[in-house]
Amino acid sequence: MRTMFVLAILMLMPLGGCTARRDAAPELLYHAAPDGFPSSVRLITTDFDSFASLSSAFFQGIKAAAGDGPINILALSGGGSGGAYGAGVLVGLSRAHSRPRFELVTGVSPGALIAPFAFLVTNWDARLQKAFSGGRSGQLLDSLGWTLLARLLFPLGLGDHSPLFELVNSYVTPEMINAVAREATGGRRLIVATTDLDKQETVLWDMGAIALRGGKAARKLFRDVLIASASVPGVFPPVVIHVHNGAVRYDELHVDGGVTTPVFITPMIAGIRPVGLSQLRGVNLYMIINGQLAIRPGTTPVNTLDLLASSFSQR
Repeated sequence: MRTMFVLAILMLMPLGGCTARRDAAPELLYHAAPDGFPSSVRLITTDFDSFASLSSAFFQGIKAAAGDGPINILALSGGGSGGAYGAGVLVGLSRAHSRPRFELVTGVSPGALIAPFAFLVTNWDARLQKAFSGGRSGQLLDSLGWTLLARLLFPLGLGDHSPLFELVNSYVTPEMINAVAREATGGRRLIVATTDLDKQETVLWDMGAIALRGGKAARKLFRDVLIASASVPGVFPPVVIHVHNGAVRYDELHVDGGVTTPVFITPMIAGIRPVGLSQLRGVNLYMIINGQLAIRPGTTPVNTLDLLASSFSQR
């Protein structure tokens, strides 16, 4: 069966052409905005001036959300198929009545997929468990062969037919968007990282600001950013983000945030450009690493599907 599958791929490879897209922006630093949104919904990490001008308000909002208490930050890492581990940790903390209220939640790759649940209150735990212990999450690896075939034929994927799209689309509901927006109004921040494939740079997305836009546009961009952050190159297709810089329009390709940063913490990002961090004194930092610290050695079969599956499981 595996041999027939590989032969089918080889026969169909000549049919897979390039999918049309608008050119990416030729400049490294520019102020393009996603269609329908202001440029402030994201931070381009190589744009030092933009980062410096926005970081003060960014930190101030977190401090206001904490009130008189400490600032709690949660950073959720990449780790391929290990995202279910992070989901289990969050649910376990809730059951032990020891889960803090986080003023800032950051997520990369599978960490991005569970970040909205970590950001919201614990009554979302049942939906978190359903998303990451149900059939859709298991299909991400089970359908790897057909995902590879689709990538060869359609470099930008098959739209809403991919298992990753179906997983994220199932839980990014209007109710989630509204809940994230309510929390964001008080100054809390939910930040997800993607990688701009054309520029090979980390892009930070303010998911609360996106949610505050409301409506179908907010749900679509919110969902697309999560999918992009978890789209391991070679396994899942990049996500096209339509942007405009004045009257000029571009298409950006965004993939797994773990390509450029496996995990990020606000003070580390702020270190790119010196800014005042006095507002973060006394911060409590929590980090969940969605991967194994060590694995039992084993012989990986030398075939494309097993190689990809092994790489994805440890990403």
